[in-house]
Amino acid sequence: MWYSIIITVCLAVHAPGLLKRKEAHTSPINLKNKLKNPSIVRSLLTKPQQNRMPIFSWLIVILTSLESLAGEEDPSSWPGHLEPLASKAKLIQVEELDSFPSPQEFFMNYAYRGVPVIFRGGAKGFPAYSKWSDLYLKSIPEAQWTMVGVEIDKKEDRTLPTQTMPLREFIQRYQSHNEYLVTSVPEYLRYDVLMPLPLQCTQVINNLVDCLLWISGGGTKSVLHNDNVDNINCIFSGRKEFLLLNYTKYKDDIIFDRIEEGAMSVDVDKVDFTKFPTLANVDFHFASVSAGDCIFLPYKWIHQVNSFDRNVAVNIWWDHKARIVPTKRHCGYVGKRTTLADVYFHRQARNTGENSKIPHQVSDGRDPLSDLISLMEQFEIKNLSLEEFTSIALEGVLQWNHLNRTKEVNEEIRKIYNLMDVDGDQVLSHPDLITFASEENFQLHSLAQNYTDALMDILDGQLWKEKQEQLRELQKSVQAEEVIQVAVKDAERIEAKIPSDNLDQQSLQDSVNARVKSRVKEEL
Repeated sequence: MWYSIIITVCLAVHAPGLLKRKEAHTSPINLKNKLKNPSIVRSLLTKPQQNRMPIFSWLIVILTSLESLAGEEDPSSWPGHLEPLASKAKLIQVEELDSFPSPQEFFMNYAYRGVPVIFRGGAKGFPAYSKWSDLYLKSIPEAQWTMVGVEIDKKEDRTLPTQTMPLREFIQRYQSHNEYLVTSVPEYLRYDVLMPLPLQCTQVINNLVDCLLWISGGGTKSVLHNDNVDNINCIFSGRKEFLLLNYTKYKDDIIFDRIEEGAMSVDVDKVDFTKFPTLANVDFHFASVSAGDCIFLPYKWIHQVNSFDRNVAVNIWWDHKARIVPTKRHCGYVGKRTTLADVYFHRQARNTGENSKIPHQVSDGRDPLSDLISLMEQFEIKNLSLEEFTSIALEGVLQWNHLNRTKEVNEEIRKIYNLMDVDGDQVLSHPDLITFASEENFQLHSLAQNYTDALMDILDGQLWKEKQEQLRELQKSVQAEEVIQVAVKDAERIEAKIPSDNLDQQSLQDSVNARVKSRVKEEL
């Protein structure tokens, strides 16, 4: 801070040769921004003493610079410090639709583009919306022995153990306890939840990950986190508020200090800008979702969720990495009354044991380096060359096996290999692994994490390109379908004008087909 003040004062004495006289008179505030550029500062201090700025203008520069520096270097003075998350932030309202769109509309306008959206009233036709009272849920015979996972604090803390208890016991007590339920939807309750219309496509259904049930008495507060899946969350009772951050825009600013959980340790009730200064300069998207509504949360979008009143919800996860082009041909026939019980989820998570992991933490290789080391130890893999190590990394680690092997991917893996090859003999041995994994080598771990993050950024870039290709393919398919429909109607109108005795049936059909093909060729 004092260094910047001294530079400012020196500049008041020395003439700013870099600036024209009219700039000095008309825009003294602009100079404040130039002070942040070291090359400009050096240039200013070495210029001849000419074209000095009037003293009044320089006073303005000094005062505004000091004010700015004070604010920049003392985050505790920033608006919103030690207040609830986003209390002073700019809020962008999430887009709303009055109903569910078709799979084609949903993927073209939202899923491929990574844009959140609310579907007002989307879940009001689900049986769960009208049936799932506490009385109903605890009256089901299976509720007596169905074990569910329960968080022991309404303010989420993923370091705490979870409890397990029968669903009926939870329903009888949750309104008077500081706890909430989150577990995979029990099989017998899945019949009450319809597959949302945007997901009624064979390609989507073949890539479903899991469906989770959330129940609380309200007042729950999640950590600030993200998930490596796409997500539609439907509310059957109560209300939820979502604060969302665009991951693509802010991935370099928001640092998850709890990597394996995909979360930040920030206190969402009292955000400390001295610890998390980047949270003071982001634009949050905001959504208030009530009973009967659903919301789409895009892949990796960072979010924090608060619930109000008796709260019951179900979210559906599907694999963002899957190739999904929901044309009518690719989607096949999926009945409008298809329920969650009619489809298969690839991750049928269940809680077993008092210290089990809570199921909403997706096991998606958030710490792929640890997974790689565990894999090598489990199968006693040793004395690896760089090529062997690369093959194991890309084929054996859940997240990395989606990477396309490119020059930049090879380079990041080479950096990780060189770090793990502690003795530098170009052979990754078991002693190398033991030495690298030692807690004493935290600096190596930090460097390796940087390279791992770089690989994940490469993966996100590759996925984005793939989604844009799928978007173009879908747009072309939809356009072709529209052209064919118009061409068929045109041909049918012409056919209706031709006397039936002038053409036999086959000739008539051939004429119609020829006109359709001609129209399609013209349009496409």
